[in-house]
Amino acid sequence: MQQLMENWRHFLDENESPEDYDAEFLAFLYSDRVNALMKDPSLNEVESLENKAKRLGKRYGIPIALAFSLLGGATGQHLTSAYLDATRPPEQAQQMEVPGVSRADLPPGYSDLSNKDAMEKAWQVMDEKFAQSGDKAPVKGGYPTIEGFKSFVHIPAEGIDGEDILPMSLMTADEYKAFIVNLLEEGGSGDVERLKNMVFGTTAKWLSGSDGKDFRVSDTGYPILPPEWSVAHDVLSTDMEQRIYKVMDFVETNPDLADAVAAEMGLQGADQIPDHLQGQLLKYDLLDK
Repeated sequence: MQQLMENWRHFLDENESPEDYDAEFLAFLYSDRVNALMKDPSLNEVESLENKAKRLGKRYGIPIALAFSLLGGATGQHLTSAYLDATRPPEQAQQMEVPGVSRADLPPGYSDLSNKDAMEKAWQVMDEKFAQSGDKAPVKGGYPTIEGFKSFVHIPAEGIDGEDILPMSLMTADEYKAFIVNLLEEGGSGDVERLKNMVFGTTAKWLSGSDGKDFRVSDTGYPILPPEWSVAHDVLSTDMEQRIYKVMDFVETNPDLADAVAAEMGLQGADQIPDHLQGQLLKYDLLDK
């Protein structure tokens, strides 16, 4: 796994505007109030494992069997998350510890390869997918090159199949998706905060290169974010969209509490809520999800 960790680093862009990441709003979106809103009132107070697995499967689009395994502990123990503090000095390469994958867990054609060769084989599959559906990544900023500042590109999550092996973690896309779902559902506030920083903040530019190169690049020279970023972004943005619309519904049906919600968001009054939430949907590119 050491070789994997050495290839799993975050690029810190000190020139990125702090306006690109609204920490105050995201803190509200994952506050106790909104967490309570996300609970299905039709379920019993103690939600059954079956109902919770069905809810997670429907909400995040993961197989029900995988949701059962995740909630039952087998996948949860295997998909253990551990992040380095996002406040580390920029001169120190930041890394994210990803779940361990034993060689026996890799599919045929990968298990007999070295980590480096397995990663390259997975990237070759992803290069083909990028040629089919690659696009500009829905994140601001970019990477400085000798040809100028280049925007990040990525493979949209819908272009990645659940059984595809992801190059940076050597997990299937479904397994990695379950890892991120588990982080959102079961992780502490610090874990969720690091996930938000990882996807939207200044640490979101994950180095995807090898052999001394910062990034794998497209044919036209644009830096490619790894497919793990696409999966994490898809899960988080879907969750954010649902939370924003849940808040919209809540203030519409509970106008007497709207001013209190506005204050929690740092707004002057309830009349600012609709425009503010619509602005957040636009900011995080959630309107087309």
